[in-house]
Amino acid sequence: MAVVLLGTPLSAKDPTLPKLVVHATYIRITTQNGSDLTSPRVLPEDREAAMDVWSAIQKWGKYQVVNGTSQVPELVLLVRKGHRADVMPSVGISVGSTTKPGITPNTQAEAGSVQDMLALYEGADIDNAPLWRRLETGGLNAPQMELVQELRAAVEAAAKVP
Repeated sequence: MAVVLLGTPLSAKDPTLPKLVVHATYIRITTQNGSDLTSPRVLPEDREAAMDVWSAIQKWGKYQVVNGTSQVPELVLLVRKGHRADVMPSVGISVGSTTKPGITPNTQAEAGSVQDMLALYEGADIDNAPLWRRLETGGLNAPQMELVQELRAAVEAAAKVP
């Protein structure tokens, strides 16, 4: 079962983002099930939302997306499309000298907020608390991409702080 991050959006009076966010160049886009968007573990809604975020980031031009490259990102964007519950069926195949060959059904279940989420992390992974996070119903709907616009506003505001 996937871990689901639940919470409320940070206050509109968030502290300014650190200068790292202003000066960073490289960013990786990921989902709760990884950054390999071709993986069957990535939920279809999350895959589509991640691709839409990728496109919005490229149009913005502030960061270079480094998914699938050897470049280490300075920032990571975690994308999650809101949904009440999802179940992804799969099949496991077992073979081996001490294991009887067989096929077993597997399922991956996830339950969580109906709000879309976009969270920004420092470094190459999402192990620490996010630098910035927003939840909004429909916030990752293309072409508006409201959550990406909110991130952009926060980064531009941080750039104005001496």
